[in-house]
Amino acid sequence: MLFQKPKIAICECTTGRGAAFGDFPAWIGGREANFAVDDSDQALCEFGEENGCVRLRSLNGEIILNGERKSEELILLDRDYAMLVDQHLILFSFTKKHREWLATRNRDSWRIFGSDSQLLAGPSPRRELVSAAGMAMSMSDTAIFAQAFSTTGFYLSQVAPTLGFSSVRPPKIVSVAPSAANISQPKLTDEHEVNTDTGAFTCPACWLRFDRGDVMHIAAHSSLRGDSLLGEEAMIRFQATRFNDRGQALDAMGDCATETACPNCHRKLPPGFLDLVQHIISLVGAPASGKSYFLSVVVKVLQTTLNKKFGVAFYDGDPSENIQLTQMKNKLFSGASPAEAMLAKTDLEGDMYIDVQRMGRKVKMPKPFIFNLSRNERPEQAVTAVFYDNAGEHFEPTRNSNDSPGAQHVAAASGIIFLFDPTYNLEFRKLLAGHHDPQISDQRFDQQETILAEMNARVKTLQGIDFRKKIDTPLALVIGKCDVWQGLLGERCFTDPIESGGLDLQAVETNSQIVRNLLMDIAPAIVANAEIISSNVRLFPVSSFGCSPERVGKDVNGHPIFSPNPNKISPILVDVPLLWLLSHIEPELVPASQGS
Repeated sequence: MLFQKPKIAICECTTGRGAAFGDFPAWIGGREANFAVDDSDQALCEFGEENGCVRLRSLNGEIILNGERKSEELILLDRDYAMLVDQHLILFSFTKKHREWLATRNRDSWRIFGSDSQLLAGPSPRRELVSAAGMAMSMSDTAIFAQAFSTTGFYLSQVAPTLGFSSVRPPKIVSVAPSAANISQPKLTDEHEVNTDTGAFTCPACWLRFDRGDVMHIAAHSSLRGDSLLGEEAMIRFQATRFNDRGQALDAMGDCATETACPNCHRKLPPGFLDLVQHIISLVGAPASGKSYFLSVVVKVLQTTLNKKFGVAFYDGDPSENIQLTQMKNKLFSGASPAEAMLAKTDLEGDMYIDVQRMGRKVKMPKPFIFNLSRNERPEQAVTAVFYDNAGEHFEPTRNSNDSPGAQHVAAASGIIFLFDPTYNLEFRKLLAGHHDPQISDQRFDQQETILAEMNARVKTLQGIDFRKKIDTPLALVIGKCDVWQGLLGERCFTDPIESGGLDLQAVETNSQIVRNLLMDIAPAIVANAEIISSNVRLFPVSSFGCSPERVGKDVNGHPIFSPNPNKISPILVDVPLLWLLSHIEPELVPASQGS
């Protein structure tokens, strides 16, 4: 039995005829077929071998397989199938135990099962269930099972004409709990489209929605390659129908398939995706405004702040997918020189983007960086924060949002951070003339006001709301490089609002008002554009480095490239904007107070 080759064990319900075959291709149909169901010359369907597995293909229109209309299907090992083809009711399984399968299947002993009502009739011969079937026909989810098949059968409405059922006076039906009858609810579902607009979950790769029952599993056996969306080298994605004793999905070769995938784009979902609440944090800013540096620094600082001040663990939620951000952090803080610490600009087609099949076409989407937050004494309250680092060009008005949807996450975000670089602003540069920081002399075209306006248009268009209204999503307007410009405020300094166990909102408000007053004198359009977007805006003085960077080269456009000395990095208030957002999103994890 150990080396026995699996075969297709098959039987026809109305005649009781059974057979087994293991050579492929094999045909079901007329008298010349490997398994004949009538006296015609017609072949109805074919079993073919594919990468060590068996695939069923219809040769005469669609078939109904386990309640779903199919033209073809990969056949899983040791799973029972119920097939309706050309009015023939056929049961089969691909199994090494084909002799036992044929010997134990009683083809004329049936049960009727209503998944909503949990009512059962039988087991009885088909003719004795005619009356019960007549009553149950009114229930669209009612299924009929051969007795030996505990989870696979036919929808009654689909097979009633073949079995000769009609509506007559119903007999008494005995209510039996499925567990007592050794029956579990069938995995029979009508064909349906994934609910991409209002499903319960949002994919972090394609941002389309889906419900829990739509989730796919990723095959684990090395032979199961060739996914319909991801190509020949990708592992097959499939809807799980067979599970082990621990409730883990099994693939077609019987291997445990623990990884799950989005049913829309087929990208792998993060570990624990279905168990944790997801919060998107969108990071927006102009090209070369320092978003990648800010993200690398804030993730590192948050790991310490949240643990020490709030008793919250902030940890890598998907190490394999976060590897790029991990490498950026290591490069920035472990380099031996500014040149070694330099991070590459986030390009539209660069390494920070992935190819995603979305809405029938392949598009570039930003990689999601996923981190979990969990209070040590209450792990059940764990949540997930998903960060995106977009190329600034994605928010330029000339870039079509539908053709290039990589910035649409702002419409689904729980919190938004806009990173404003004062050294790009002409008025700031005039006031800072003579400052020793080399970034002051780098004169770039300042489009930050335009990008904020475009973000306003994108968010409200995608959310379908009136442009005169504001969104409720908290928006942190981060005024970067405060080590360069805070001297404009004279002796006034900023208060650190992070307290042990909480965030001082009064200190946040005071800092925000100081910065707002400064910007209203220098760059009022930035404040106005931010406050048009959201009803909940705060301004934050931040420095990712806490020191001036050094010039380490030039880019392709002739602009200087700056990078910090890793030994001098000392971030200033860099974690406060994220903590403020989290205090709104998850106040139990990051509680806030009004201060003194």
